[in-house]
Amino acid sequence: MSIWLAVVLTILAVASGSLLVGGFSTYRNRRHLRRIFSVRNEKAAFATCLAAFEGIDAERVRLAYHWVQELVDFPNAPICADDKLWGGLRIDQGEADDMFESSHEWRGDDSRDASVETAEPPETVADFMTQILSFRYEGYANIVDSKKVRKPA
Repeated sequence: MSIWLAVVLTILAVASGSLLVGGFSTYRNRRHLRRIFSVRNEKAAFATCLAAFEGIDAERVRLAYHWVQELVDFPNAPICADDKLWGGLRIDQGEADDMFESSHEWRGDDSRDASVETAEPPETVADFMTQILSFRYEGYANIVDSKKVRKPA
């Protein structure tokens, strides 16, 4: 067997293994999320977020809710205010950072809403929504939403 054939076969074996591992990981993640969300009602889940932000306009809370939903690898995920971001919902930290940066570029300034106190680093959906609302990034959800068809909460 020629050296080139051995190299090509090795590359194909490594690439196939990587695809299998990635596919299995995605399957396990979606199965985990399906188990969590299968017993939830989307309106009741959204109500937990509304209750967490009683002093803030409901439309702003809805936009922040959709902003976080976009990061969950599950369509129209019924997320609750107390859901853990990284372990429970398995949100990708890099994706969250990228969306925050895009929101900053869209908004164009660093001014914060002083009426919204933030917890750093965010651990739960409510913590993350607090950061989104404090920077007034929730409007960025409309841009992301316009690219996808979504049922209302």
